[in-house]
Amino acid sequence: SLYEKNIRYFIGAGRRGVNSAIKTTLANEPEHFLHLNNGITLVGVTVKQREKSRDNSTTRVFEVQGVSVVNGAQTISSAAQFIEQNPEADISAAQVMVTIIETGNDTFHKQVTKARNLQNPVDLSNFAALDDNQERLRKEIALYGVDYQYRPQRQLTSGIPSLTIDNLVKALACYNQDIRYPARLKSEAKQFTDFESDTYKSLFSLELTGHKALNIYTVFDVINELTVAAERGASSPERLVYRHFGYSIASILMKTLRSKIEGAELLKAADVKGWVSVPFDEVRQQFADQYRNVALGAAPHAFFKRISDTSKLINKV
Repeated sequence: SLYEKNIRYFIGAGRRGVNSAIKTTLANEPEHFLHLNNGITLVGVTVKQREKSRDNSTTRVFEVQGVSVVNGAQTISSAAQFIEQNPEADISAAQVMVTIIETGNDTFHKQVTKARNLQNPVDLSNFAALDDNQERLRKEIALYGVDYQYRPQRQLTSGIPSLTIDNLVKALACYNQDIRYPARLKSEAKQFTDFESDTYKSLFSLELTGHKALNIYTVFDVINELTVAAERGASSPERLVYRHFGYSIASILMKTLRSKIEGAELLKAADVKGWVSVPFDEVRQQFADQYRNVALGAAPHAFFKRISDTSKLINKV
């Protein structure tokens, strides 16, 4: 009944996400909980101040009739679950900000609930804005007349080429030596833009210059266009292979142009297309032929998400 007017009950902690972070803070930094948590919102039909606390002249006691948590169910439940699982833990230093709103008997509580829970969604990639390295890349890429967008923003004047972090990270992952990355891009792409992850750090190192980033993306973009064209021109079952093997074939072909990518010249899409068009057709056919031997009837959309299967296929090709 504590969450009767909330839009959801406790959704569980899991290994990742906000609820897991709540438990981590309680375990390791309870004194910082007040500053790291968004707080709790309660509504009540009536809110009355009863008396001062006998122990502290600055403390008040309130009586709330018809109390309900409309924002903060995850905070309360995660904390309760943490104590249940760690009965010896001392979280006496943890505090939380609580807002209590008197809504009366009308439907104002619904308006409060909606307003307190409605916000623009924040994607994991948005936190890359906390990495100073991203601003360095933006400035270097801007020298070539390209607008690198590593945080959500309005579109600038049309006619200015732009590159988003979500697109760049795919290119960087395919260019990387780690053979697991193509499958991981299909199954857990968001981990590549989590600026605290080792995966992110392997891609956005201090050695990555704006010049190199643009060259890597140019090659990746050309291969992607060839992949889309191959899918459109193929018939089943090869069409489904071409629809899902994009990261895998890019991971092979991009490395054949390593000397050009890391050279002093800024690559042009037309030149790249001339270099990779013939090799693309050869490797594309190899994927189609080898897939039948390796996949053993598996559906391409699932096959290319599995690291072991995709790595084996890439090695064969």
